[in-house]
Amino acid sequence: MKEQAMQKIEKEKCKGPVAELQQMIMCWIAVDDKAAGLIMTEDKTIKGAYEFMRKEAEKIKSGMSAVIDPPKAMAIVMEYFGMDKNSIQRELEGGLMYRIIMEYSTRWKPYGAPVEITTNPQPVADVPQEPAKEPEAKGFSLDDFSMEDML
Repeated sequence: MKEQAMQKIEKEKCKGPVAELQQMIMCWIAVDDKAAGLIMTEDKTIKGAYEFMRKEAEKIKSGMSAVIDPPKAMAIVMEYFGMDKNSIQRELEGGLMYRIIMEYSTRWKPYGAPVEITTNPQPVADVPQEPAKEPEAKGFSLDDFSMEDML
């Protein structure tokens, strides 16, 4: 079903910010098994998701502009495609947003550099910390920079 969802998204001809949204949705499909089923909903499109996001942005508009950060934008897109509102934030904070961004960032990977995507990210507090190593002594001391010899 992921392949069919990718094909549906790729068929839409998008330009500008809608094309960026298209890329994020493709990353979502790539990393989340539930996404494909939601994307395959008959009447849901990328352009529809973009318009839904514009309407949400109107609600938070300040002056002539509105800024929506990537997690909020993804939550809006997920809501548009029919994901349960109560589970969206839990999914994003549970590692989904991390995996989407890591998948999206592979577009800018330098040639030949390995891609290291953590499949199950853990909070920093759970990662064991190595004790700090004392810096290795170099071949000089602060006394070498004394100004007493200049007097």
